[in-house]
Amino acid sequence: MTELELLQIEYEEDWWKQPLPLPPITWQFELGKDLVAPEQIPKLPTRMRQLHSWYKMQKGKLFGASYLDEDLHKGEGRVWVDFEHLYHFYQQVALDVSIMTLWTVMESHKCRRCGINNIGFLDPSTVHENTVNLPSTVDYLYKAFLSMQDKRSILLSYNCFYHHVLLDISLSDSRIEVSDSRKRPLSLIQPVIDVLNKAFPKYRKKRKIHRPFWGDFTVEEAKYILKQPPGNDHCGFYVMHYMHCYTGDCRSAEMNTELDSGELLIGELVALQEELAGWLVDYVVKPGSEYSII
Repeated sequence: MTELELLQIEYEEDWWKQPLPLPPITWQFELGKDLVAPEQIPKLPTRMRQLHSWYKMQKGKLFGASYLDEDLHKGEGRVWVDFEHLYHFYQQVALDVSIMTLWTVMESHKCRRCGINNIGFLDPSTVHENTVNLPSTVDYLYKAFLSMQDKRSILLSYNCFYHHVLLDISLSDSRIEVSDSRKRPLSLIQPVIDVLNKAFPKYRKKRKIHRPFWGDFTVEEAKYILKQPPGNDHCGFYVMHYMHCYTGDCRSAEMNTELDSGELLIGELVALQEELAGWLVDYVVKPGSEYSII
């Protein structure tokens, strides 16, 4: 019997809320030391190798990136990332919310540069399982909805129960589409649906939108998406991929609607790593660059 099967027996219906049983990482994190085993460094793609070289010259425990109001619709600010979370990114294991926030800011930046004006983004560091019950979260969502009222899709990378999912929020259609690489029950994300439904009527009232029988958001599962197989913790990378399906080229099961499966290939996963690493090198860690705090 596998560890996953034992987990399902022990926790029954609540097994979805538990971290996945995974093999231990052989190369452990130590601040200031390599993020991957030394023999793997020459095999890293160019941009990941450049970012790794920059990391080795740093003395602190974390690094920061700035963001603009038009990125996350919460004013200008900064996101801070522990180097241990950068290590997890290099090791292709569970990604911290701070890494997902960097990816979100990168996607927002790309949309502005490429003239993609119908997609907006919410802040994963503001809306997650530990904040959904805060009045400040409702206020943030309400103001963000007003700021993005003309967007076709508002994307949120949401983290709960050790897992990331992507929410595509449509204000005009009163609809939320959920892309979950593990196809978990929608009830697990009900808290974030509830807080979105609290902000939605405030937005409609402010906009003076009156439509008969228009109540809460309708929530649907995305049908034809790549799925995460057992044995890895790549859910964050799947959310990165799903965002790419909105903002750029990607391989999706939607290309063949007869498919309801297919997983993220290792080459595609490395390409996601390389893209974020390249953006960090060009726009964050370089002094004086657009998202640098130096």
